[in-house]
Amino acid sequence: MKKETDVLIIGAGPAGLTAAIYACRAGARVLIIEKAAAGGQVNYAAELENYPGFESVQGAVLSEKMRAQAVKLGAEIIGDEVTVADLKNKTVTTAFSGEISAKCIIIAAGTRNRPLGLENEEKYLGAGISYCAVCDGGFFKNKTVVVNGGGNTAFKDALYLSKLCKKVYIVHRREGFRAEIIYVERAKAADNIEFILNCTVTALFGEGRLSSVEVTEKLTNVKKTVETDGLFVALGTLPESDFVANQLKTDENGYIITDECMETSVENVYAAGDIRRKPLKQVITAAADGATAANCAVEKIF
Repeated sequence: MKKETDVLIIGAGPAGLTAAIYACRAGARVLIIEKAAAGGQVNYAAELENYPGFESVQGAVLSEKMRAQAVKLGAEIIGDEVTVADLKNKTVTTAFSGEISAKCIIIAAGTRNRPLGLENEEKYLGAGISYCAVCDGGFFKNKTVVVNGGGNTAFKDALYLSKLCKKVYIVHRREGFRAEIIYVERAKAADNIEFILNCTVTALFGEGRLSSVEVTEKLTNVKKTVETDGLFVALGTLPESDFVANQLKTDENGYIITDECMETSVENVYAAGDIRRKPLKQVITAAADGATAANCAVEKIF
């Protein structure tokens, strides 16, 4: 039998959970579908230092507080995955729960890690390659690792790993960094972090497990081999929007385009958080998106 609700939220990260909190407080019936763990990628943040009200807070702690608050207010969270979405008719089909219809949908499915795109990359997943320093850093205690990237995630990963590993290399394709200066300064001050700049990782080597990577200097095309026990990839993310890609407007990278109310090109369908095209992707902006989407949605359906 088809399940019905007022507000259907796809994704239980900061955007989805905040949307649920606001929608529940407005008196709406709220159902959240989450295919992984509530909290999303924020669960993998060792420490957040830029979320208002917390000088420092573990990502998993913050996401659990959000989840508990949403549930206490009446939101229902089901562990499931949307397999088919009919946005025009506000209906989705899930892997386990069947068909669900709603008066409005808020898409807050977030992003996934961007891969290197190199030969043998999948071969080394779990055998030297990781996309999560907090998850897998413990396996590399007193070892040498490479972090590939130049943004906040790369530097946070490098700093976290520097406390565990003997040596950490940061490989970045430019001389400058996108990361906040506070993280860059901390990394430069660490005695076991070394920078390999103007270079990209171009090949992976190892029998069974990753044992070295090839890096290529962009200007000279000179290649060199870096011996390493692990490679942590921090090259940004891709939106989890494939399941709705042909039903609403997205940009060239698949990020969903919305108006200032977070409404998409399909009426009563909203997008919030990192899946939406916007200049800053942070927990605080995801929460703001979720609050705006829920407020606008509830005003329209009631």
